[in-house]
Amino acid sequence: MIFSVSFSPDGTMLASGSGDKTINLWDVATGNIIKTLKGHTDWVNSVIFSPEGSTLASGSSDGTIRLWRITTSPNSVESSSINCNKAEIINIIPNPAQEHTKIVYFVSKPAYVSLSILDIFGREVIPIMHNTYKESGFHSFELNTTNLSAGIYFCQLIAEGQRHKKTMIITK
Repeated sequence: MIFSVSFSPDGTMLASGSGDKTINLWDVATGNIIKTLKGHTDWVNSVIFSPEGSTLASGSSDGTIRLWRITTSPNSVESSSINCNKAEIINIIPNPAQEHTKIVYFVSKPAYVSLSILDIFGREVIPIMHNTYKESGFHSFELNTTNLSAGIYFCQLIAEGQRHKKTMIITK
């Protein structure tokens, strides 16, 4: 089943996204498939060419957006993906950290979140929150660093099985 189609800006190619997890690039003049693009792990719900036609974006039920670089020869297509189901530490302000530091993080969909500070060996030294439900969006936490020695630490965010770390430096 085809869920989405998009013509290239010059009208020579058609892209179709379908339920078999693939994208087909079609030659409009002949009606033949030029190339089948694989990389999504669920239905491809949306496809669209960039205005200049060099990139095709596809969205899938697997929670990713893939960017496909379309060259003059569609047989040599490159791809990269963006995960839309993500959780990420956006910033640690200030860093190097002072007595009170703000950790800003983002979750793309409602999730149970764990946030902690790890030492250089990966040991948890400050558990900030454990499996706390957070709505999608930006969140922040004020961290008091007075009980930490000078050194390098990692702020770790875990949500939906994904782990993201950002380096935090403490100076005294």
